[in-house]
Amino acid sequence: MILGFLHKKYLSRDWVGEWYKILKARGENDMISFVRGRRNEDGSVQDCEKYSFSHSIMDGTSAIPYYLNKFGEPSHPRSTTFKSQLGFFQTLKLIFKNMKVAPTTNTQWKTNLDKKIENIDEFSRLILTKEETQAFKDYCKSQKISENAITLELLNPLIFDLIKNDNQVQTWLFPVNMRGITNKKDPYENHSSFIPLDVTKDSKAIDLHNQMKTKLKSLSYIGIWWVHHIGILCGLKKMSELSYKSSLKNFWIGSFSSVGEWETKSQNFLSLGENEGWFFATPGSKNFPISMVTLTFNGKLCWSLRLHPSISESPVQRGDQILQELKLKVTSLKA
Repeated sequence: MILGFLHKKYLSRDWVGEWYKILKARGENDMISFVRGRRNEDGSVQDCEKYSFSHSIMDGTSAIPYYLNKFGEPSHPRSTTFKSQLGFFQTLKLIFKNMKVAPTTNTQWKTNLDKKIENIDEFSRLILTKEETQAFKDYCKSQKISENAITLELLNPLIFDLIKNDNQVQTWLFPVNMRGITNKKDPYENHSSFIPLDVTKDSKAIDLHNQMKTKLKSLSYIGIWWVHHIGILCGLKKMSELSYKSSLKNFWIGSFSSVGEWETKSQNFLSLGENEGWFFATPGSKNFPISMVTLTFNGKLCWSLRLHPSISESPVQRGDQILQELKLKVTSLKA
């Protein structure tokens, strides 16, 4: 009877989304920006269409199929291939083990300004060509290392240039799709958990690859998912208190999100042409000041990078510079 009551409360609302409503109530940005654009010759992006939605409504892995459907391409939120067979006590063990997930070191930035995001569309974006994208994928396969791990190895030194305590271990949030492991009534609701990734400016791709595998295998993200549903037991007011306390003591690099490969095949899709790319930037705050999103759209790798204005005097220009340097590194790799 008690479990039935808790399950009913679990399905009653988007509990992960409630954390973003709490952020908004505190004056922080809760909006995700989505931009459709065309590739310029140097990989920069000519913006064509801009959209936004609150992260309290859905996450990136559901936003993509939502907008694909909107533009005429039949799609639906994807489920993970992993199917959890955990029992009640195994899940409970994971919850208690992950009650207090925090960055290994609080990230301190060389620039520390009292600023918040004012224009959610102000973030950096870059598209690789199909040929550049395929060459990168071939390189990753030849090394038997994930694209995410290799991207992080190349990206970290560029991000660490902004960090004051750059000789210490820092921590990224790496989102994990929970669809298929646990399902809400609406598949477009937030279904994201995460694993923490510890990095240094010299982290090697193979070590990052192995860390990802180990942490995914530990199923810690399942425990973290249920920790973020603590409102089922303690209510929204307590969630707000916990969020505020966390904002005073936990400072991460930000989030590194990989949201997959997407293709359009329908003749009804309202395409922007061969050079179209899709870009998303998550809300961000002083606690999570960097948002890096990578996805492949119709065979072209698309990068989105938001630097929070609290860590840079000119966040878009610095972000553009970082992505161009990352592109140079990626296109220099040889299988």
